[in-house]
Amino acid sequence: MRSTSWIRGLPSRLRGRASRPPQGRPRTRPLLEELEERSLLALGALDPTFNGLGLGGTPGQQTVAFLGTNNSVDVRGMALQPNGKVVVAGTFTFNNGGQDFAVARFTGNGTLDPTFGIGGRVAIDVRGNGSNDHASAVALQPDGKIVVAGSTTVGTGNNDFAIVRLNLDGSLDPSFGVNGVQTVPFNVGPSGSQDDRATAVAIQPDGGIVLGGLAQVNAAGTYDFAVARLAPDGSLDSSFNGGGKQIVSFNLGRGGSATNEDRARAVAIQSDGKIVLAGWANIGTAANTYAFAVARLTPTGILDTTFNASGEQAISFGSVGMDQANALAIQGDGKIVVAGTSVVNSSGNHDFAVARLKTDGTLDAGFNSTGKQTVPFDVPGSSLNDLGNAVTVEADGSILLAGSADTVLGGATAFAVARLTTTGALDAAFNGGGQQGVVFQQNGNAVANAIAEQANGKILVVGTETMPTGTTQMALARLQGPPTVSTAGRFDPATGTWSFRNTNTAGTSDIASFAFGRAGWAPIAGDWNGDGTFTVGIFDPSTATFYLRNSNTAGSPDYTPFRFGSPGWIPLAGDWDGDGKWSIGVFDPSTGTWYLRNEISPGAPDAGNFPYGGANWKPVVGDWDGNGTTTVGVFDPSGNWYLKNSNFSGPPDVGPFQFGAATAAPIAGDWNGDGVSTVGTFDTSGQWNLRNSNSAGGVDIPVFPFGQGTFRPVTGDWNFSTAPQLVLAAAPPSGSPALLSTGQLNAVVTAALTRLREAGVSSAVLATLASVTVEIRDLPAGYLGMSALHGNRILIDDDGAGYGWFVDSTPLRDEEYAGGRAAGGPAAGRADLLTTVLHEMGHIAGLADDNNDGLMGTYLPLGTRRTDALDAIFADGRAG
Repeated sequence: MRSTSWIRGLPSRLRGRASRPPQGRPRTRPLLEELEERSLLALGALDPTFNGLGLGGTPGQQTVAFLGTNNSVDVRGMALQPNGKVVVAGTFTFNNGGQDFAVARFTGNGTLDPTFGIGGRVAIDVRGNGSNDHASAVALQPDGKIVVAGSTTVGTGNNDFAIVRLNLDGSLDPSFGVNGVQTVPFNVGPSGSQDDRATAVAIQPDGGIVLGGLAQVNAAGTYDFAVARLAPDGSLDSSFNGGGKQIVSFNLGRGGSATNEDRARAVAIQSDGKIVLAGWANIGTAANTYAFAVARLTPTGILDTTFNASGEQAISFGSVGMDQANALAIQGDGKIVVAGTSVVNSSGNHDFAVARLKTDGTLDAGFNSTGKQTVPFDVPGSSLNDLGNAVTVEADGSILLAGSADTVLGGATAFAVARLTTTGALDAAFNGGGQQGVVFQQNGNAVANAIAEQANGKILVVGTETMPTGTTQMALARLQGPPTVSTAGRFDPATGTWSFRNTNTAGTSDIASFAFGRAGWAPIAGDWNGDGTFTVGIFDPSTATFYLRNSNTAGSPDYTPFRFGSPGWIPLAGDWDGDGKWSIGVFDPSTGTWYLRNEISPGAPDAGNFPYGGANWKPVVGDWDGNGTTTVGVFDPSGNWYLKNSNFSGPPDVGPFQFGAATAAPIAGDWNGDGVSTVGTFDTSGQWNLRNSNSAGGVDIPVFPFGQGTFRPVTGDWNFSTAPQLVLAAAPPSGSPALLSTGQLNAVVTAALTRLREAGVSSAVLATLASVTVEIRDLPAGYLGMSALHGNRILIDDDGAGYGWFVDSTPLRDEEYAGGRAAGGPAAGRADLLTTVLHEMGHIAGLADDNNDGLMGTYLPLGTRRTDALDAIFADGRAG
């Protein structure tokens, strides 16, 4: 982020971190300030690996003109491809005033993708006749094809819904509509007053396309919500309201001949196929008075009367009556988060506004006690216009909001991002106060219109920046997600077996031990696919062949085995180019020469060959300066460390310094989650010795044993994510249920282990589960249980998320349940403790949550038991 007067004037909760001065520039800060740069990778900080690291841009930010120097683009939507590439869509305006759909694709490091369209960009004239076309949203179908939705002009002043579908290379898909294009008129207004515009799009699991927007319904300018559903080929889906279209009116406005405006701005599809729309509707009798408006339709296209009894809900935030919802997201537990803007006082000041609804459409009192929250970005001297345009729910349930905030008096704006906890409070861990602002240029205007969490937990925000010339360009920023923490792992070269700890303490493996590779092979570990989790790799030193997996389980390589280097060389793994994905390298111990590759494939080195270190010195790699790239280091035969901040020959940037015994194996990792790799050793007795700074001194983490001296150490974040948790699929009632006792919990834990033993789970897994610490805690609202990722520990809520536990007196039998459901008796209406304990034991055994209704499903309905197919669920740990 560039240093501006606005940043210096911000309260600390919104202030970003200024970038380092370039080399040769006089320092304007005390040297001690450099130590604070270690927090570069803190949650919410700008990500230096995005458009930085020699790419010529401002790290963490990217701005790109769409086409030409005098043309403009207004970016409205974003979709993330599984390979990490980012698709953005909006409207391209020529300098003569004509408008087309605009679609661009960026690589994972923030540069335009040359394999998409022309130089990463595609402009689409929807009707091919110079019509004015406005794109508002983009989504991906299951096969990866790109769907862009908006509107196209018809005659003078009229518009139709417009949808285009692109192939992965950016070309129009001729199998969709007519040569890749489809238009949908609603024709509900009189002739000459048919203004129908799609503003949102969502994709069903079968590839069906749901469009939300608005339709003009009379000549006076009244608008209603408009919804259309298309089959995957672009034709209207006749099973949806009989013809593929539906109109939803809120009828909350002024009545009579007055104009009402009900406008849908967002659409989402629930896991049960129901369709949720959000926008705003006129309320009361005064002009320009609005409330958040939310509607839910059944999969057949009619209003769902189980939602607030009518299928509709209106939400007002205050007495001013100017509340407009622009975005929505569905939480994993089915709750609905709606975000936008509220005018909060008579002076016309705006704040971000967000509401959360329960699955029945009523406000969720577990969110800020009222179900509603407003978020100001109070910049001193500004007019306080904070406009919320986008929302997403992260994997841990945190809520991310994005839009714009005034930066100085006069209306200059910046990207504004806020992170709320699951209870609606600003998250103090996010940039030191729950908010972050991103300035692209001083006195400019930048507006964020979409936000998403990437697979690795990083936060991507896109929108539009207005340049001094008045034209606009695409703007993107990426913020750091939750920090990763490196912990101990080991490889037994005698058996080819891997084991891992999720904390840097002594104990048994936190992930079920498994075999991958052969005796005598050399281990490596890295985040090969960029999802934030480190997984295993193996190197056959006799053939210089790499074998890599994307999960920490036994099985075949996920990448085609390939050769790189020569027999007898030492394998390496690191993110050499800062793109968020790790790749491989080798070190020739006879010459001290390094060879590094940026792809997981054979080929010439991308960095090297260069010498660093001496013959028979030991290589070590890490991110020594916290800038997001992995660089080299060496450990000499005297126990001295020499670390470099670049992958070139030259003197060390850190060191030499001494730490550890010369006979130990050098290791490196981010032991405390501050974004900087620091040194450690694995000694000949199997002890781990870790230091939190790259300097001489004692250990910062108590020495602990994990493995034997003959084992090979590996380090990484083996289970990057928030704590796996089982969430109750209902809201708690009033009243105080009985609290769970330790004796009750211990009895059910014993029964769970017995069930797993009878199912054929291996003795090794059972031993791990038997050593788990199970504790009773008052967990956050709605949570039944959690398994701590950085410890062999399970937490169980004290009162079953407010409903009370069903503690089975005969837990080895399921007579209270028929087909997994309690028909009556004490099990009905309560959370099943046995299912909860088994679910969390699954996490300890290395199983992930899924979206199914089996044991590892994230959400547990009341009165439900899930003990079927334990043998299949725990198949990786079964005997034999």
